[in-house]
Amino acid sequence: MKALRNIWFLILAAVYACAMSSCVEKPFNDGLRLRREVGAVSGGSVFLAVQSLGSWTLEVSYQGTRTGWLTVTPPAGTGNRNSVVVSYAENQDDDPRKAVITAHFRNGTQSVTFTQLGRSSMDDGGPGTILPPQGEFPQLESDVVPGWMELPAVKPGYGCAWIYHDMTFKGSPFRNYSIYYDASNMMAHWVAYPLNSALHGSGSRTDQWELKDPKIPYAYQPYTEKGWNVSGYDRGHMLPSADRVTDDAANGQTFYPTNMSVQIGSGFNQSIWADLEGRVRVWSDGCDTLYVVTGAVPSAGKFITDRAGNRVNVPEAYYKAVLEYKSTAPEARRYTGIAVYLEHKKYDKPSGTDPWKSTISANSMSISDLEDKVGINFFINLPEDYQKYAEETLNRSYWGL
Repeated sequence: MKALRNIWFLILAAVYACAMSSCVEKPFNDGLRLRREVGAVSGGSVFLAVQSLGSWTLEVSYQGTRTGWLTVTPPAGTGNRNSVVVSYAENQDDDPRKAVITAHFRNGTQSVTFTQLGRSSMDDGGPGTILPPQGEFPQLESDVVPGWMELPAVKPGYGCAWIYHDMTFKGSPFRNYSIYYDASNMMAHWVAYPLNSALHGSGSRTDQWELKDPKIPYAYQPYTEKGWNVSGYDRGHMLPSADRVTDDAANGQTFYPTNMSVQIGSGFNQSIWADLEGRVRVWSDGCDTLYVVTGAVPSAGKFITDRAGNRVNVPEAYYKAVLEYKSTAPEARRYTGIAVYLEHKKYDKPSGTDPWKSTISANSMSISDLEDKVGINFFINLPEDYQKYAEETLNRSYWGL
């Protein structure tokens, strides 16, 4: 009996200790978080994450006289949900407007504020910008610029238009890439796109060279179906084909003539540039999303004549600006950046097991330095709190360089 009493004593003591310390269930905090707190003047949608163990409802209230321009779907639910869709209509006013989304939980409420930019925001080349039509290039029209993270500032340029192409991703429409196209030089100044392992996919290349870009008048596109007909030059993809092998339709868009650039084949496109493209794909596999801008710097007067008699600019340099988003990183370092600028010339292949690493490293720089070099404001939609670290810091070892 004494032994039995001792056992019961030990059990009771353990239960008491558990109740007074680590075995007590820790309180669960309800939560509410917007993936992005600022939206484009043109309208769009953003995800809202709700964290809760119980049921919740969402309520929208507006600051100012404009109401009804924002909706949440679904407006109620139970448990965690990271994909509540916040949709907002075009803002036709000059001033920004705000809506407060309040979640009602069992034990209280929590609110977040969403701000939609007004038309006055279009002056900086950010969300809502529409490039003006140009009389010398009839029917060359731009799309309305949204607030995507990968976009640089979109400013007017002679013969230039900004357009984008959608693809189907996981059963829904999703952006494939956007392009700042120069009809006067028949080349893209830059192509911008998001990238991760799911977006680049695991399919195969289609070689659909016969396709044309439906958003740019055919008269302003170079003829690329059978090559440039100039020895030594490749049809260089700005958005690589290998970055979009999710399906044939998405891959086919990478073969549009507007996505092609005149690149030296041996010694550039087939070597150091291909190596850089491969590194970018590897980087994208290690994060949530990699935002990429592939750019070409037009030369002052070097052109080739394609098979259709078009004069196509031969760029003097190519570059990539890369912004990584990693949700598991410390808050201040969730966005990290690097840029690589390469003169358009033949490069001799170094020796070693990773021959192009040293050359790419030597030509890498911070995003801020690339901005100064080419005169473009990259990643204009990156929140200000992240800009200094992401754009001014260069940590080559972090990128394996």
